[in-house]
Amino acid sequence: MIRLRFFRPLCGPLGTVLAALLLTALPLAARCAEQAPELDWFLLGELDPLTGEAPPELQKLDGQRVRVPGFVVPLELDGATLSEFLLVPYFGACIHVPPPPANQMVHVRIDEGVDLEHRMMDPVWITGQLSIRTVQSQYGPAGFLIDNMESMLPYE
Repeated sequence: MIRLRFFRPLCGPLGTVLAALLLTALPLAARCAEQAPELDWFLLGELDPLTGEAPPELQKLDGQRVRVPGFVVPLELDGATLSEFLLVPYFGACIHVPPPPANQMVHVRIDEGVDLEHRMMDPVWITGQLSIRTVQSQYGPAGFLIDNMESMLPYE
């Protein structure tokens, strides 16, 4: 049997402080480690754009944290700070008339705004809580809402 003499559990005040820090950080680490399910535009396209009815598979995601790829169409842009936009499945959507149907637009709101660090033609991943509900914009109705977006990362 090999004994590791240099290993000794931390006891006393230092051990208590380290244990408290570890226990405080566990929920945050679990949240970061947990990947939001990736949602594709084929499933979002199952939403009936006229009635707003969603199939059961899509209804299960209502209120859930998801990750959706797409292109940004700014709605509220102050310089380079973005606070509201539409996420669409292809570059150039909403620029041409007519706009895409509601099942091809996700309205995204950001509480504090983010600096737009990529070109508009570059796809991104958006993470946040999905709501299946119609939201009006100057480009027409969006069938989905992500309120208080958590992250925007380059699509890779």
